[in-house]
Amino acid sequence: MSSSKIITTSPAFASGASAMEAESPVSIRLALIAKPFLFVRHGETFHNRARIIAGSQDVVLTPKGRQQAIDAGTLLCDWQGDIVVSSSQIRARQTATLALPGHRVTPLNGLRERCWGTLEQGPIIHPMPYLNPPEDAEPWDDFVVRIAESLNGVLAHYDNPVVFAHSGVFRAIRYLTLGTHDGPSAVNARPMQVIPPDDEHSEWQLVALTQAE
Repeated sequence: MSSSKIITTSPAFASGASAMEAESPVSIRLALIAKPFLFVRHGETFHNRARIIAGSQDVVLTPKGRQQAIDAGTLLCDWQGDIVVSSSQIRARQTATLALPGHRVTPLNGLRERCWGTLEQGPIIHPMPYLNPPEDAEPWDDFVVRIAESLNGVLAHYDNPVVFAHSGVFRAIRYLTLGTHDGPSAVNARPMQVIPPDDEHSEWQLVALTQAE
């Protein structure tokens, strides 16, 4: 992204309040600090299974989702980084503790899933109104700023963190790195490498972590 503005906050950032008051990305270009990290969407929930929007609601993993989290741990067994962070919502925290037992998990409210207002508890819509949600939902601009602040607060202080969060958070990451929200939802409990530009690649890369890596 050209003419980018990097937003940083303390790693203790635990509220969306300051994000809601931040300048809208309609008028600025946001960017993540150019450091690599791993992203893992939570395992399957009962809402995922039923194709129902959970959003800001706290829901738990299914037995399949718990196993997915454990399986993700096999891909993360060689992970070496400074910190494990997660959304403060229970589905993300469950996934983090099952995938990386023995590691301290730092929950951040700023990584919570987007609030979808009246759409929550209803069926998933195709396509989802990411840019034009209901009036009582969290606006896309505010959501992206909140995620940028939370992630940059971590990246400013830690190397190679692993982040456990939600499909909406990954969509915001895609926007912050690739400049578009379009694309498939993150797969449940599949670790993704978020890699900044380097000498070989001029753009950010979002690449699934494999056993060989």
